[in-house]
Amino acid sequence: DVIKELATKGIKSVLVIAPAFVTDCLETIVEIGDEYQKLFIKSGGDRLTLVKSLNDQDVWVQSIKEIIHTV
Repeated sequence: DVIKELATKGIKSVLVIAPAFVTDCLETIVEIGDEYQKLFIKSGGDRLTLVKSLNDQDVWVQSIKEIIHTV
């Protein structure tokens, strides 16, 4: 509902961050990155961008590695 509402209010670009997810999963990528993007554009928006999760960064992988080795 929020995605459609933003587009109908004239918002043309949305950046989506999913802070609860530290790793990507298909549900997040497909639901937010694809389905919500299509819904936003269909409702009048131009662009919806999903920020990649932390696991996309080498520093995240190294941090997890360090945490595992210290536990």
